[in-house]
Amino acid sequence: MVELSLISINVKFSLKPPSVNGLASFYIRVVSQQPSVNGRAEVDIGKYQVSSFLPSSANFYGSWYSIPVYPGSLTAVAIIHPGVFLVISTCHYGVNANEITSKLVIDAGSGRLIPDTFFGAFFEEINHAGAGGLWEELMNNRGFEAEGSINGTSNIYPWTIIGENQSSIIVSTERSSCFERNKIALPMDVLCHRKSCPRGGVGISNPGFWGMGHGFRNDLFQMVADLKPKTFRFPGGCYVEGDYLKYAFRWKDTVGAWEERPGHYNDIWKYWTDDGFGYFEGFQLSDDLGAYPIWVFNNGISHHDEINTSAISPFVQEALDGIEFARGSPESKWGSLRASMGHPKSFDLRYVGVGNEDCGKHNYQGNYLEFYKAIKDRYPDIQIISNCDGSQYPLNHPADLYDFHIYTNSKDMFSQYTKFDKAPRSGPKAYVSEYAVWKEDAGNGSLYAAVAEAAFLIGLEKNSDVVSMVAYAPLFVNTNDK
Repeated sequence: MVELSLISINVKFSLKPPSVNGLASFYIRVVSQQPSVNGRAEVDIGKYQVSSFLPSSANFYGSWYSIPVYPGSLTAVAIIHPGVFLVISTCHYGVNANEITSKLVIDAGSGRLIPDTFFGAFFEEINHAGAGGLWEELMNNRGFEAEGSINGTSNIYPWTIIGENQSSIIVSTERSSCFERNKIALPMDVLCHRKSCPRGGVGISNPGFWGMGHGFRNDLFQMVADLKPKTFRFPGGCYVEGDYLKYAFRWKDTVGAWEERPGHYNDIWKYWTDDGFGYFEGFQLSDDLGAYPIWVFNNGISHHDEINTSAISPFVQEALDGIEFARGSPESKWGSLRASMGHPKSFDLRYVGVGNEDCGKHNYQGNYLEFYKAIKDRYPDIQIISNCDGSQYPLNHPADLYDFHIYTNSKDMFSQYTKFDKAPRSGPKAYVSEYAVWKEDAGNGSLYAAVAEAAFLIGLEKNSDVVSMVAYAPLFVNTNDK
């Protein structure tokens, strides 16, 4: 018996029963989660051809459909809709089944090529994915700037006492000060009785982490690296917008020395971040992963307020400065800052997203066009991603890609595998940058949800001529945050 999962390809199944008298039977069974489907099986027996249409009846599924076959060479060609499993079996009366040989030939010539950039990753500061997760440098308020989070967070404690001697480490925070900011220092005194002091002295060990100096937690980084993403979208997400603009992510506040970054309140996900994982670190992580960075910036719109197009120019300039930071020469204004942070070589920034989920906002299209014109004028090679969905109708504004997000239950996610079957075949391609089964169907992990997401992915692969890139969301969740 051979079980085939057919995804828009023709499958040839060749059988050669032994040359003896008697009747063989060619059995076909269709197993599908769909209420009905039309399948077709064609059987060649020598110079004769028998065509049989599998009935689209719900009662048929799980039953065997038999086609009588006489001894000789036989080839069956089955064309079945995506998402249907075809089970083929043969039986020859009076002959041992082990004497029957079979050959399976898959013709993938009619398939669509999947781009190298198809599978990617998306990081957002949500669920303490960075602060209290991937960003290992957070030493339970690494900057010693009072409480590291308004609501508190859990982190890996950086200190472990090894040995039989009693020791303690106390970190205290002065709530107020009349002194100006000084360089940060962590003095440490180790006291012990002479007789009980360990031989060889006292030292501090660092178990190390991948990408030494980049500050990422090794075990979590390796999980992302194992996905082998070819694109890396950051820093959000709604985190880019903010609930209000004054709390939105602003890249210029997240570069430079870690201890000098002011940090900001992540009002959309309700916790403080010190911005140790900032704009620069997003590019470093992309480099470490061997992925193309995709920078999403604020376009003057948050969940509750927005900037009129007539006043959007400071935001446009901030985006241009951000691109210069990533791509500019070490002699340029913002490229020199990157170089001073230890990366004189420019980052390979090829994609930018203008906002996040803002298409329906009053000023989005006007603001978007200002960003589009300014970026294309200075960086014509950069691919610009629109928030507006072009999967049903062509966009009414220029774009290289359009962003598509979907969060739904498992049942609906199964049905979404046909989402791009009728999408426009010309114009901008889709970037499915956020998709997931969520809420009660997902929990902390569900096989049903995972299979539904896999079915959706099959539909995206099938439409890889119009779907360019894909990323799951969210990447991480600190379960202590739930």
